Amino acid sequence: MKKEIELNLGVYSMDNIYKGIIDFSQVCSIYAEKNGNKMVCNFDCNDRDYIEIKDEFCNYVLALCNRGKIKNG
Repeated sequence: MKKEIELNLGVYSMDNIYKGIIDFSQVCSIYAEKNGNKMVCNFDCNDRDYIEIKDEFCNYVLALCNRGKIKNG
């Protein structure tokens, strides 16, 4: 199973993606690489964990992005 996601940089900020990677580091190793207007995030974990972690990671990073928009209003 390919364990990667692509995050659109028009929706997710690079800073928040990197913060998410750091915050999730005790759960799973995540490696990111910029590819055009997307960040490709690769997860180093077993298939079962990946299915759960990828969704939680996306939700977490999106919440960080939304929190910044609310604060900056």
